[in-house]
Amino acid sequence: MAGIADACLSCLSTVDRWCHITACLGPLGGRSREGIYETTLADNEREAVSDLLGYLENRAETDFFSGEPLRALSTLVYSDNVDLQRSASLTFAEITERDVREVDRDTLEPILFLLQSSDIEVQRAASAALGNLAVNGLSALPHFLTTADRK
Repeated sequence: MAGIADACLSCLSTVDRWCHITACLGPLGGRSREGIYETTLADNEREAVSDLLGYLENRAETDFFSGEPLRALSTLVYSDNVDLQRSASLTFAEITERDVREVDRDTLEPILFLLQSSDIEVQRAASAALGNLAVNGLSALPHFLTTADRK
């Protein structure tokens, strides 16, 4: 699974570097950055990428299934930018490989959302994350479905 971790870090690092480069370029020739860089990330997306890189550097001590790490991942998941969605799905695949446990709806919903992506790589990594969670003897999936059925 080191390959997924490396791919995830590489993708996030590239996005992070790109954000810093475009922020430094500023207006060129009187034209706004928005007109030149149509895929410029929103401030919250830039912040989520930066935060996620920090969390991944300390992944052994980080709980990605709650709090700020999950919020950062969710920001990438629900972005319109497919590269950010790809980074989020790869991150979910990597963290669920090493941390297989029962999770709640807040963790599963972003993964399920990624399965609906039109990008096959996003779908593939999200499927891997879901599969990783399902191998637990106490499988998170039946618990989630049972909980949803009760409501």
